[in-house]
Amino acid sequence: MKNYQEGVEEGRFAVVSLPENIIVEKDVAIKMRDGTVLRANVFRPDTAQHAPVVMTFTMYDKDAHPAELLADFAELRESLGLGLGSFTVSECTPFEAPDPAYWVPHGYVVIHVDIRGTGRSEGTADPFGEDTVADYGE
Repeated sequence: MKNYQEGVEEGRFAVVSLPENIIVEKDVAIKMRDGTVLRANVFRPDTAQHAPVVMTFTMYDKDAHPAELLADFAELRESLGLGLGSFTVSECTPFEAPDPAYWVPHGYVVIHVDIRGTGRSEGTADPFGEDTVADYGE
C-alpha cells in the first residue's frame, strides 16, 4: 500500500483519488421507521467476503470535498497554533469522517450517512435530537 505521506510538504495536506479496487455506491437510500429517507455513500472492498463496518453520521455533508474545508481553515488554525501537521486524505473523506482510501484496503466497509435534513437526506436537521440518535442505531 502506498505511503500517503510520501511527497507531502511539512505542515501541508494532499487530497488523493480512491484506489481503483474500491466499490463505491453513492446516495444509497436508507428508509427510517417513520418513512424518512437518509442517504449514504458506501465504500467496500471488491470481494464477496463479509467485512466489518466503520460508519459515520455527519451533519457536514457526506459529499463535501475535503480540500474546501481544509483550505478554508488552514490560515486560522495556523494563527492559533493548531497546525495539523502533514497528512493525506482521499477525495471521498468528509469532515470528521473515516477515509475509505485507508480503511477499505484494510478489509473494512466505510459508510458515510447524511443525518436528517442535511446533505441529500430528507427531514429536519437536529444533530443531537432523539430521532438522529435513534437513526444511528436503526
